[in-house]
Amino acid sequence: MSNNNFDNTENVAKFNKIIAQTSDSILCNPECQRQRQADKLKIEWEKTQINLINAPQQADEAEKKYYTFIGEEYKYKLENNKKINDEAKEEINLDILPEDLSVLHIMHRKSDYEYFYFFLEAKKYTGILKNNEEDKCDEIKWFSIDSLPENTLAYVKEAFKQISEGKNFSSFGF
Repeated sequence: MSNNNFDNTENVAKFNKIIAQTSDSILCNPECQRQRQADKLKIEWEKTQINLINAPQQADEAEKKYYTFIGEEYKYKLENNKKINDEAKEEINLDILPEDLSVLHIMHRKSDYEYFYFFLEAKKYTGILKNNEEDKCDEIKWFSIDSLPENTLAYVKEAFKQISEGKNFSSFGF
């Protein structure tokens, strides 16, 4: 009996919905329908405009939740090794001498632009690991190359996979 009551309630709800739609069609002529559509499009446009305003901040917030490596793509120049130490000190509180660095991998990556990333290994460093840029990054942590967190950026995961396979160069995003 309870299934039958449920079926009846469901049928009544469907019937009421059909009546409401029919009534709406009768009461709202073609001009009314066009105006409703225009109103819906205006609301959608306004939401899009708000999204355009909020998107950069939302993207920055989302980016902070993914693991990546330290650095500034546009600041590095290969002949200016001091810049690497400056970035490490500024971002994670470590001093790294140029002679203690070796290139593990180079990645050519395409996204909105094309980038070349140099993945470097520091044979030694001084200082205590610390997040000096909390406005840009939620957390600084050491991870084994074999057990990177799920929320590591895809191209970083790929680079470490290539490194573990002994490959010195890769492309990503092409």
